[in-house]
Amino acid sequence: MTWKSITSDEMQLFRHMRQWIEVAREWRYSAEWLPTDADISKSALLERLRNGLEPLDYPPPLGMSCPWYAVVEDAGPHYVFDVHRGDGQHPLFPKDTISILQHQYKIDIERGEQDFIVRDGTVETPYRFRLWYDADWKHPSGRIIGGWFLQNVELAARPS
Repeated sequence: MTWKSITSDEMQLFRHMRQWIEVAREWRYSAEWLPTDADISKSALLERLRNGLEPLDYPPPLGMSCPWYAVVEDAGPHYVFDVHRGDGQHPLFPKDTISILQHQYKIDIERGEQDFIVRDGTVETPYRFRLWYDADWKHPSGRIIGGWFLQNVELAARPS
């Protein structure tokens, strides 16, 4: 058997894979977790590393089961179409929670009936977001009037 030397591109991929596994284990998985082929093919964090971007200091919240980097990194606001407030009838969905794009957030401050400051309800992070309903907003299609919006409070407060 002849040994083939590893190219610099392959070595870079191996470094990204190692970093991805380390961060994924720290953020969401056990110390024994190893990625499957499906994990490799769909990982937003691995794609991020391969594109030369560093992991965030804390995991982003999920949106439709996928890491939602834009809500952390882009000032927004971000339109969200799937918002449900916990009714307290189910132990996994208490009154002080709101589901946004199928991810649970904890209400920190209730600013009004449809205006909240929320944080990730599954992982402790410093990220805080304003969630509010704008009844006058019109979707570009013209078929939807009114919509929910989520905005990173820290980025929204920064002067442009």
